[in-house]
Amino acid sequence: MALIIATDTIEKFQKTTRYDIDTYLNLWVDFVDLYYNNLIDYFKGRTNILRQDGVKSLSKLLREKTKVDDVLSLYAEKLERQDFWNLVDYIDDISNRVTYIASLSKFLRSARFEGYNQDTMTIEHIMTDYDTPDSLASQKQNPQDEWTDIFIKNNVLETDYQAESGGLNLQLEKAGVKSVFLNSVIDNLIGDNIYGKDLDLEFVFEDDDLKVLSPRDTVKQSVKILGGLAKGDIPEFPKLGISKNLQVGSNLGVISIPFLTRELREAFSSDDTLVNFKILDVKIDGTALFVDYEVQTFKDFSVNQTLQI
Repeated sequence: MALIIATDTIEKFQKTTRYDIDTYLNLWVDFVDLYYNNLIDYFKGRTNILRQDGVKSLSKLLREKTKVDDVLSLYAEKLERQDFWNLVDYIDDISNRVTYIASLSKFLRSARFEGYNQDTMTIEHIMTDYDTPDSLASQKQNPQDEWTDIFIKNNVLETDYQAESGGLNLQLEKAGVKSVFLNSVIDNLIGDNIYGKDLDLEFVFEDDDLKVLSPRDTVKQSVKILGGLAKGDIPEFPKLGISKNLQVGSNLGVISIPFLTRELREAFSSDDTLVNFKILDVKIDGTALFVDYEVQTFKDFSVNQTLQI
């Protein structure tokens, strides 16, 4: 981003748009110089201290970005001059980076959120009827977490809890389980978010937008896609998937179950949320071969599918 912008260009921009762009540029420089590294270190678990002045600086930067976006949109035609091109590109570059930083915890797959700053996996827990705060703290979750700490970290008020009524959703640290980094998921790795969220393969519209699957439905879709993947389907990884002679319509006499198992295992291992693939049953129905298999996730979920050959 090393770019020299002439002072007169900035002055012309401010005169044209009646917006002091120096405010935005200075906010960006100050944030990068003073706070950006702390944000990186915090979400990567290198420090437990998140500078509050850095959070305020980012919030101010985001508010100013909204103003800048409006200015660029409103004066788009007047800024289509050659002397403004470099400056507008520079501003766009900054705005893109600010947007990225605003979601930095997701891109770094951080399990940290307000209240929880320990390097442990965070799980969701819904209190059942007649659950008590004491029993909650002594169950499967970390016994060192007193119930008061759990409620404070989740911003739960005394009036939110009723002994006879469940349904209270809490975020808890799982004892003895370190946080993880998954290449196949870009999100805060909290609860089921560790499985990621994909668009529906059928490209269904829902609420005036493309339908997004729940994390567990995303796992089921991923297993279905990888189980039916043929070699050559992905140009970047042509050797990933089932060989052509093992697909639907193949001669059953040339099918080797151990060979098929190895190719399926390689396909599923490309998704680091999936582990422990195994074939449950193999059946022949007429001229078709049906392979029942199970794939487990690294957390607490498994998917059963059937492959037809």
